Amino acid sequence: MQNEIINILKREEKFSENTLEEISAVEINDFADIIKEVGQQETEYLSRTEILDNLNTKTIGKEIYIFNEVMSTNTVGKFLSENGVENGTVILSEKQSGAKGRLGKHWESPLGGIWLSLIVKPKVDHSKIPMITLATGVAVVKTLERIGIKNAEIKWPNDVMIN
Repeated sequence: MQNEIINILKREEKFSENTLEEISAVEINDFADIIKEVGQQETEYLSRTEILDNLNTKTIGKEIYIFNEVMSTNTVGKFLSENGVENGTVILSEKQSGAKGRLGKHWESPLGGIWLSLIVKPKVDHSKIPMITLATGVAVVKTLERIGIKNAEIKWPNDVMIN
């Protein structure tokens, strides 16, 4: 996880290489505020402001962090969930360069899709959590169908693919 945070800071060019080496030795939790600040900036293709202006929500998406590129939105989401973000926070990225799928398979997500992770903190028995992942995929596909996108399908267990 620490490498992910360092990579985000490198891409933002906010620190010199020497500073980044020093940062690598610091406790990673100290960087939560910096990562949150970076995630609140506009990117070339994703507009945090536009999303929030058009989203009527009480929980999911109330808090959104958008990045140009991360290794994995899931890694950033895990880091942020351990550092005080709310239930329903969404992590978006224009690209993913080092995500891991089922069975530890490595994959990349190029520019041109919607790559996101959603932080949920359900108050349910832990044995029921996998059902939330499956139900979310089904809900996304059904929502896309309602707005006219008929070719969305679920790639097991929780990726939604169109075309």
